[in-house]
Amino acid sequence: LAGVQGTIDSDQTTTPSENEPEIGSVVNVLIDGEQYKVLNSPDASWTDTDNYTPVTLDRVLSETKRAEGDSGVKIRIARRGNSLPEAEVKLRESLRDAGIEPVEIEERDMMLP
Repeated sequence: LAGVQGTIDSDQTTTPSENEPEIGSVVNVLIDGEQYKVLNSPDASWTDTDNYTPVTLDRVLSETKRAEGDSGVKIRIARRGNSLPEAEVKLRESLRDAGIEPVEIEERDMMLP
């Protein structure tokens, strides 16, 4: 693979944009189609879909497990109108399997455009 840098045991992720978000004490995740995105900064508006960066499900889970939480909530889930129910089910099952309790998950009531 010409032009590929790094080694197998490198600490770099394969997606540079995954290093950009500043997560904060709660993971704010947006389900967009079948994709997961996290809010770029705890100070960014969660209703502006431009404030999110695509990440893997594994990244969502690892960040949620490390999150300090706010009043017991470790992850807030928002959805766009195009979000696939299967993506939400997969996220919820993965959170459960990772040991995240239902009380640590908050659903956003408003669907984002």
